[in-house]
Amino acid sequence: MRLDLLLDREPFKEVFSRTLSGYLASQFSWSGKICWQRSKPLLQNYFLVNKKLNLIYPQTLNTQTLRLMASEYGFHPNLIRRKVQQLYVHYAITIPLRSLLSSYYVLTDPLPVVCANWCIIPGNSSIRIVDLENNECIVLQKDGFNKNHMRDLINIRKQYLELPGPKIYRSNLTAGWYVEERIQGLPLNRLGDDLRIKNATNSARQSMLHLYEKTSSKVDFLLWRQSITQKINDAVDRLPEIYPSSLRQQVTNSVKNLVSFLVKIHTVGMMVDTAQSHGDFQPANILIPTVSDQRNVYLIDWEYTDKRCRWYDAMVFELNSRSPIGLAGRVHQWLSNEDQAYQSVEWCGLNKVESFSRYVIFTFLLEDLLFRLVDTTIPGLRKPDKGFLTFIDELSLIKLD
Repeated sequence: MRLDLLLDREPFKEVFSRTLSGYLASQFSWSGKICWQRSKPLLQNYFLVNKKLNLIYPQTLNTQTLRLMASEYGFHPNLIRRKVQQLYVHYAITIPLRSLLSSYYVLTDPLPVVCANWCIIPGNSSIRIVDLENNECIVLQKDGFNKNHMRDLINIRKQYLELPGPKIYRSNLTAGWYVEERIQGLPLNRLGDDLRIKNATNSARQSMLHLYEKTSSKVDFLLWRQSITQKINDAVDRLPEIYPSSLRQQVTNSVKNLVSFLVKIHTVGMMVDTAQSHGDFQPANILIPTVSDQRNVYLIDWEYTDKRCRWYDAMVFELNSRSPIGLAGRVHQWLSNEDQAYQSVEWCGLNKVESFSRYVIFTFLLEDLLFRLVDTTIPGLRKPDKGFLTFIDELSLIKLD
């Protein structure tokens, strides 16, 4: 998640300071303070915060190193946007303009020596430290956030080493961190080369298919329906207080409608094919290596992995559901042609059944609703998440009769 969105969504500055302080104290016996400020500190032991580059970095960082760290921002499928963003990177990393184009200074007093070679990338539920000296990444669970995400990520990646993501070197779940291989790649949503995008997508799908085949299990349709409904109801009860009762009722009504459609297509002996999903299978999390590597694709951000209906990842990708604006229209379009609908998700190993498209949509939307509810339930949420609200509104616009 972009830094500007995090600062708007949650008390990120406080979360960042607590998280990093805890790690420094436990690993380096550090005792000090971390504070964010608008004015330039008198001391030299500070980090710069650039919201556009999505980076927090030492003000003394070598220009060439910083250019490599910021290079992803310089890529965009649109030629004009790409040129503008490349110009921004070029000037933003220069020593005279670094401070001018930064939003905050993060003072760390005293500054541990190791931090001089750290670049920090904020995230939705974790903070990633790129350790340039050791060429590895330290991932910290954000203080107060759901620890299950990190636990599930580590477990799945240690159990299935063939998954095309960075290798995990060591971890400490109790302390809330792990260290992984540093990889360098470009996400598909920043590329304009259709052939490379197609090949990388197919490679990522093939890797996921292997995972599905190893973790697949069938669940009685009635039991699955009851389980997902209960999980959603529990998640609604845990929503931050900032969400009004009217929104909770809107969610409840949507669940009732989806379940009523499922009841209509239910047949005796019907089963739901479930498998371990990635959970956030989208172009931003599929990377093409930019340095020599035996792997031809990376699949990152596994913190949302969970056992779901086998077609969940395929539908997240096909419907672009992580961008909820216009989701209802995309669902209707997908439903309009049964054969094309099946071809778009056939890669996940799904067999075509009676009422295929509606069966897939009903189950997927319930799973994705649960995803959204869990994702927006974070400590210190300052205001309702726009993406979540848009998703709920789009859900009410979907006509499944």
